[in-house]
Amino acid sequence: MLKGKVALGLIAILVVMASVFVGCTKTKAPSLTITTSSLAAGRVGVAYSQTLRASGGSGTYTWTIPYSSQLGGLGIPSGSLPGGLVLDAKTGVISGTPTAPGIFSFTVQVGDSVGHAANHALSITINTAP
Repeated sequence: MLKGKVALGLIAILVVMASVFVGCTKTKAPSLTITTSSLAAGRVGVAYSQTLRASGGSGTYTWTIPYSSQLGGLGIPSGSLPGGLVLDAKTGVISGTPTAPGIFSFTVQVGDSVGHAANHALSITINTAP
């Protein structure tokens, strides 16, 4: 008789759990995407500032220039910013004063507060001083 009561109790628990599960809806954050498609050119010796933009994801963003191992490569930086420029990890602002001309290609990565990430290849052209 005890076995029957235990079995009925377990069935009741499973029914309650199933009804709770069916009533739940999981909200999914929109996909994290970098929306900056290009960056303005700069000049050697002239202050530069551009803000990277993203959409989707959850919570706050963190910006980086990842190592290639984070992108499936060998663990070397995935390009670099021009000398004199830095990327603010919290704001996504690339700023500073460029020190040399050239075309500088790199991959930027944004991550959100729940671990999603997006990557995008960009480049900055730095022209010689006038």
